[in-house]
Amino acid sequence: MAGVSNKNHINVRKNACPQGHAYSVENTSFSKNGNNSISRKCKVCVAANKRRYYLEVRRSKIVKNLEYESHGDSGTRLYGIWSKMKQRCQNPKDSNFKAYGGRGIKVCAEWQDYRNFSAWAKLNGYSDDLTIDRKDNDKGYSPENCRWTDAKAQANNRRNNRMVTYKGITQTLQQWADEIGIQTATLRYRLNNWSNDRALIERIK
Repeated sequence: MAGVSNKNHINVRKNACPQGHAYSVENTSFSKNGNNSISRKCKVCVAANKRRYYLEVRRSKIVKNLEYESHGDSGTRLYGIWSKMKQRCQNPKDSNFKAYGGRGIKVCAEWQDYRNFSAWAKLNGYSDDLTIDRKDNDKGYSPENCRWTDAKAQANNRRNNRMVTYKGITQTLQQWADEIGIQTATLRYRLNNWSNDRALIERIK
């Protein structure tokens, strides 16, 4: 009886929902509000709203997938480079975020869209044996600050490289080792124990 009494508090002047569906026993549901009042709902409208919601969610997912996959590059190496670049700059959970996004390295607005990045890459010498490299390691990823280089050139551009100056010329330890024709480890040992002059001039006997 208590349930019937509560329902009597509902405004029963309307026999149909705003969409015109009759409030029949089969088409009516009741729910309790936070203020202890009772709301009457049309089951047909509730079901239709749910369908619209799920269709909109599905449409949004399709649009999102098309945005990143319509270019046809999904799964390619270039797409992977773009995706990882954004991850290390924009995702705090990425293992490399601290060294990139965590210290202010950003991906420019233009490259948030893969299609722009892809177009730049193909116009600027991209090939599958090259990697993306920033000219200035303290600046972000943008067309002005990026280039395609081989692994060796990129290694020489790392911000933690040891720089060695000799006769006014400053190069990385690797570049000096290549120039004088000795192993990098050998040159490192020399520089740690000898003067720069001796380390860079003395040939291996």
